[in-house]
Amino acid sequence: MYVEAYTILKQALTQPEVHFNGKYYNFENVPIEMKPAQLPHPPFWYAVPVPDGAVWPAQNNINIVCAGPVARVREITDRYRAEWTAAGNSPNDLPLLGINRFVIAADTDREAMALDAAPGRCFMRAS
Repeated sequence: MYVEAYTILKQALTQPEVHFNGKYYNFENVPIEMKPAQLPHPPFWYAVPVPDGAVWPAQNNINIVCAGPVARVREITDRYRAEWTAAGNSPNDLPLLGINRFVIAADTDREAMALDAAPGRCFMRAS
């Protein structure tokens, strides 16, 4: 479903009309009136929570963003680089590999730690 939606969006950003017949979506002769300022289209970003999730974006020249412990992020970006190279791409043309971090600001360290207590620790354990 995601790949079909991506294909449709990319077509809508680069073509005057959308024509798509898939398993989940079907469009015929849908006119696209507005064009993006960034040509051929704005950069695409894909969130990757696990190393296996890096395969599709690497094969499709899509930037990624990931979060979690440093070791997990390293596994994801290593997998992305390996898939990028396996697809015949040059390491010099590697898309952007981003990392998401959460910052909690408060008047004191104690207040910041209290704000982070449940959500932050749960997130990091799940990653």
